[in-house]
Amino acid sequence: MKKMNKRINLNEIIINSASAALKFQNKDGSFPQGHNGPWNSNDTPVRTTSHWAILLLKANKLTNDIKFKKSATKAYDYLISKNARPFDYAFHCINSTKIIMHSNGLIGQAWVIESLIEAYKYLNDSVYLNLAEDLILKHKFNKDLYLWNILGLNGEILKLHRTFNQQLWFSIMAFKVVKMCNNNDISLKTDKFFNILPSIVKFKKFIRMHLKESYNQQKISLSKRSFTKLKNMLAKTYFLKLSRGYLSFSLFALSELYKIDQSMSLWKSYRFKKIILESVKYLDDKIFNDEKNEFGFQYNPIGFEVAFIKERLSKYLGYYSGHSIEEWILKQLINHYDFKKMMMIKNTSDQNTLASRIYELTRLENRLLII
Repeated sequence: MKKMNKRINLNEIIINSASAALKFQNKDGSFPQGHNGPWNSNDTPVRTTSHWAILLLKANKLTNDIKFKKSATKAYDYLISKNARPFDYAFHCINSTKIIMHSNGLIGQAWVIESLIEAYKYLNDSVYLNLAEDLILKHKFNKDLYLWNILGLNGEILKLHRTFNQQLWFSIMAFKVVKMCNNNDISLKTDKFFNILPSIVKFKKFIRMHLKESYNQQKISLSKRSFTKLKNMLAKTYFLKLSRGYLSFSLFALSELYKIDQSMSLWKSYRFKKIILESVKYLDDKIFNDEKNEFGFQYNPIGFEVAFIKERLSKYLGYYSGHSIEEWILKQLINHYDFKKMMMIKNTSDQNTLASRIYELTRLENRLLII
């Protein structure tokens, strides 16, 4: 990593990025949409606006500068409008000819809920919490598998999602809402999900992207498909790339869960703890120097995510080895943050999406960096 001999702390980066964002906020309060990184989906502004709003609230908290609060409030005016949630069911996250794509699965809705929770906390307006609660309640929860179905824009109950990180993030956001509004219905669902959580993890050297096959309604059974041997091998290679790119995102979610509640029985599971430990070691050993994966640093801000993982889980795991928290943060910033434009827009196929994901820094403890 090339050193710039610049001293800066994380809070300064948050404030600088928020200041830069003020210049390109749209009149309706939204922010320029991306295309979901390497997935190349035609996004709406819902995702990027949800992310930037969180960063703006954090900048307001750090500086008490009203301009950030005003900008965040405008962003939330967009998010609660019909443009963002046209039929009062799922938020419209992706423009697509496929109904299944509109809500961006569970994660698109989880990102909105995450932002609404922050709005409720900082702006002290129950309209945001009520909206988050309503959105969760409109998602179907499978009573047999204890997993969530995707919600369509018109209220359609779509397929059960088979991606681990999406089930996990949605459940965590639902759990956070429960902590604030004491909704018994949602509480029962999240309890059931977290009780089976260790059992749905697919693990082979590290946590994989998809659910364990026995908990997957739509199993990925490559041997039963009409793939040639070559296509079968290529498909497995692709899924491996996805799992490597999203590993930190899944562990990032588990770190957030640990921050919220350390008393859960799942943390006492020796097998589950070992799975997490081996996955964190894999990040240090195999992912730190992996610059080629388009689902890695250039899309998922792995450097910030692993820093948070180590902040929250090192003591629990008894793991203090590998690359330091500062090394992971610097890896992300030096390769992808433009210090002149104060935006995370370098070396990426989707500048708007990666730039908005600077908000993940708001979870980290402030620390001084020498860049």
